[in-house]
Amino acid sequence: MNLQEMFGSLVFNDEVMRQRLPKETYMALHRTIAEGTALDPAVASVVANTMKDWAIEKGATHFTHWFQPMTGITTEKHDSFLSPIEGGGAIINYNNGKPRFTCYVSTTSIAKELSIYRKVTSDILGDVNGNGKINMMDVTAVINYILGKEPTPFIYENACMNDDPYINMQDVTAIINIILGVK
Repeated sequence: MNLQEMFGSLVFNDEVMRQRLPKETYMALHRTIAEGTALDPAVASVVANTMKDWAIEKGATHFTHWFQPMTGITTEKHDSFLSPIEGGGAIINYNNGKPRFTCYVSTTSIAKELSIYRKVTSDILGDVNGNGKINMMDVTAVINYILGKEPTPFIYENACMNDDPYINMQDVTAIINIILGVK
């Protein structure tokens, strides 16, 4: 393989997405990008899971989210698909027999990009930021989400405290009640 063939050969790009994503997911993702609207969490989950599977098939064990807003300041986060175990081995992160990954998505107009990555996180209902605790930081994250400020990290599944598909002030109240010990 020459350099020209190798360059960009391991990028989860539009061609790879078109081949691997279900057609309706691919189309919904492109509509989101074109229209600049909020990304449906269900679409984000399918894209992120497909990206993770593709990366592991290509031999990836770690990943980086590199965010470049148009402010000249960059940020990156490094993490692993694997957790070390005794004896020097490693396992793919699992929780109750299922992979535990959560999508973080940013579609800000400042960044002019769509960034999706997956990270092993908390599965505690109410622990919105994934730090393993339920506290006022989680309340603040949910309020920021409601106000459209795109808090990161933000675990949608842990923020939705009732049976409806929306995150709203009812969820904020439920998290505050957990903190206060009110049932």
